Amino acid sequence: LFLYRFEEGAIFNNCCMLLGILGFHPGRRMQILRNPLIVDRLQSIHALAHRKQRKQQNRQVTQAKMAAMRSFSCTLPVLTPSKSKSHCVRPDWILAGNNVKDFEDSVAAVTFVMDALQIQPKI
Repeated sequence: LFLYRFEEGAIFNNCCMLLGILGFHPGRRMQILRNPLIVDRLQSIHALAHRKQRKQQNRQVTQAKMAAMRSFSCTLPVLTPSKSKSHCVRPDWILAGNNVKDFEDSVAAVTFVMDALQIQPKI
């Protein structure tokens, strides 16, 4: 995960999916949690992904304000906070419409891993 943390693509998201699935098994979870380096790296990746997302959102708001000022319309629509989706992993052979195919962004993928492994984020 640490190698692909800056990649915005399927590799990082699929690695997170696999690690999250391993986190559902109690024995595997304990093996992962016994290594403090893994826990520290996951917390660091989680903090980095959140910081990167906040910067990107601030950049988008700034660009929207600049575009509004250029068009002499300084009123911006009220931004609604996005709701986080709870992910439920199901096998591909289930033909339901709510199968998790891929994560939308890296923050959702890392949050899924943290939840599956029951790791608290860094403070």
